[in-house]
Amino acid sequence: MNVRDIKTGFVDRLVLLDRLYVENRGKLNDITGLVNVSEGTAKGPTGTTEIAVSIKRIIGMAHLVPETAEVNNKRWYVNNRIDLENFNRIY
Repeated sequence: MNVRDIKTGFVDRLVLLDRLYVENRGKLNDITGLVNVSEGTAKGPTGTTEIAVSIKRIIGMAHLVPETAEVNNKRWYVNNRIDLENFNRIY
């Protein structure tokens, strides 16, 4: 989404994110060697876990691997070592 400041004319690109919460204070899982994240129940002042941020604040990408194949899965492993072989093996 592009947003323009009408006073300065500056255009910024924003992205809408759904915040996930790091489990176990960010320590690596003993079995997988990956960090676990989950959907949180805490809501921000607007009553949602969604937040809009400037695309410039994103410093990298990560692959979220669902803990289970269930539709209502609420936990993921964060795989920041993305490669095509792993992606194809999972999907």
